Amino acid sequence: MAAPLYNVASIKLFKSCYQGPGCIELFSARGNNPVKYWKLSGAPSGIRREYSKNLRGLVYCLDAGSRTVKMRMPADETMSLGINQRFLVFQVKVPEKKYFCLEIGVTDSDNIQRRLYFSTMRRQFCASSLLNAKIPFIGLEPDVWSTLFIDLYSFGSVFTTKASLTLNDVTVHANCEIRRIFTMEPQMETSKIAVFFLAALMVVGLMTWGLSIISSIQKSSSTLATSLPAPKCGLSTLCTADHFPVHVSSGAADIVGPNICFNGEIIMSHVRNNVGLGLNIAVVNVSSGSVESSAVLNMKNGAEKHILQHLNSIKPGTIVLAASFGDVTLKMSDSTRDMFAGMGSTLISSLKYRDNWVFVGRGGAGNKSLFEKRSVNDAKTNIYETYPGAVEVAGCFPKNG
Repeated sequence: MAAPLYNVASIKLFKSCYQGPGCIELFSARGNNPVKYWKLSGAPSGIRREYSKNLRGLVYCLDAGSRTVKMRMPADETMSLGINQRFLVFQVKVPEKKYFCLEIGVTDSDNIQRRLYFSTMRRQFCASSLLNAKIPFIGLEPDVWSTLFIDLYSFGSVFTTKASLTLNDVTVHANCEIRRIFTMEPQMETSKIAVFFLAALMVVGLMTWGLSIISSIQKSSSTLATSLPAPKCGLSTLCTADHFPVHVSSGAADIVGPNICFNGEIIMSHVRNNVGLGLNIAVVNVSSGSVESSAVLNMKNGAEKHILQHLNSIKPGTIVLAASFGDVTLKMSDSTRDMFAGMGSTLISSLKYRDNWVFVGRGGAGNKSLFEKRSVNDAKTNIYETYPGAVEVAGCFPKNG
């Protein structure tokens, strides 16, 4: 059985990690061992990785005559993911006239655990109890790759007065092809997102609980349309005109990538598919607020001259946002550290193997930056086995330093 991704301590930390605009990757068919942190059940031949000519990439196939073929995350059933982001997203293809099921474990705002079952075999909504619901897939076209959004906030309003649910676990049953699974907290308004709500099934079925997802969505959209401007980048307050809102979070171990948000725009994240292991760095023009460049510096196999060349290209006065993902010290030369120190970093000189680090500074400024944090790699306090917990900085960064 695959080793669990999270230990007991890491569950608590994961709940406290940054879960604002951006996404948390749960599964991707790419990589050396995509199912390392999943529990696989059923015949080994029923779960395999194949190359899809249509997608020109790798996918995982779950097929069998038995419903015992499935994959679950986290692998250890005593553990919880503890994710509070709004959408659970699947990139999936379902064969025609075959069974397919998604099983989702959640906890509502009253700390009650519940389960949602989405199935192609059901034709109507069924609530066996107030703790479980069986929901048919309506409008899911067979033999076509689809991006399926499940709005956990709307389901949260079914169970309690608060529109939120914490995601505990995800189980994918045969039969299907799966490419990617992730959770997402969008930056844009709900009304602008193309979401698969399983709409028709709810109008009758949700009367069991006396609520309608459709009406809750309409109320949410109406509130958004009439509300005051919301703080950007997940901040709790608005920034003044002479400051930019920023929110930078590091990667978690070598599993969950970093997130860089500037002035309400997600510059780098898994959703944008532009982050990677190494040092993720974005450069912003302070006058216009536009992104001048974003890149992933390979701190394991990259050439030092290329790393320095990129850092040397940063113009004085521009805003620099950086986040680590995995280890960034192998190719972290003294010259590289000096360049970040010249941007205002005070922690870069002490950064060690597998430490997590986030930073917002200014090219060529030399003034100490208050937007910097480090999480130390220590076997006694590490959350993800040989990795420390993720770290983040957020706030209003001055336009003129």
